Amino acid sequence: MPKTSAIERNKKRIRLVEKHAARREFVDYLGPRFGKELALELKASSLMLMPGALGLGVLDAFAAGLPVITAVGQGHGPELEYLESGVNSVIAEATPESLAAATRAGLCPSLRAGFEIACAESSQRISLTHMVERFADGISLAVGSGGSS
Repeated sequence: MPKTSAIERNKKRIRLVEKHAARREFVDYLGPRFGKELALELKASSLMLMPGALGLGVLDAFAAGLPVITAVGQGHGPELEYLESGVNSVIAEATPESLAAATRAGLCPSLRAGFEIACAESSQRISLTHMVERFADGISLAVGSGGSS
């Protein structure tokens, strides 16, 4: 059986987002972006709003200096561990009011510079090299050889 992409598995959700975005002039749903397109969209953005399950988009946000706005208890992946609420992100309760307040905080000009610095630092700390080293350490510890740290 062939594997299906996350986009294919979530077509129903995507249609719902498209429907709601079409009714709101302040929302531009762009759909998936990759490579140069993604870089251009991130450059034009002020934050990354991910109210549902987090994924590797967190790393894209940090690389672009964007704080991540998300909600607690949404089936997040391990990327949740990268977030420090109030430092490189805002983690809100899963209500429209809390997410709206978190989004306003993420857009606040007086907090913006701090978010950008913290996101850049997080991006440096959470590199592919770092992840590979931590993975190798875990394997080494599991087999009893101690790891690289």
